[in-house]
Amino acid sequence: MNEADLSLPELDALARKGNLQARAEISRRLAPHLPRIVRRALQEESRPTRLNRAIRQTAARLPSSAGRQAPADAGIVQRVTRRLLELVSGKTPRLAPVHGNRHETVRF
Repeated sequence: MNEADLSLPELDALARKGNLQARAEISRRLAPHLPRIVRRALQEESRPTRLNRAIRQTAARLPSSAGRQAPADAGIVQRVTRRLLELVSGKTPRLAPVHGNRHETVRF
């Protein structure tokens, strides 16, 4: 089967079953578009859609140095984009949702 010939819903179905090639193809297709999507989602005036909320939560989970940057700063957009691509490709586990004032803590 050639993943490049499949539609995104077909790839999604395969990826949910654990197909790593399907995940890689989804990442390849999304990569050029994600920076623009992330930039828009991080703007204060963007609508609170499910995707925008997920992107904002991803940004909130980044280490505290990211919190000092402007929301649409190129560095934060790049970091959120990279994190989302890692999640799509299955390279990193999903993090627990952020609730209220809780933040991720790094312990050594």
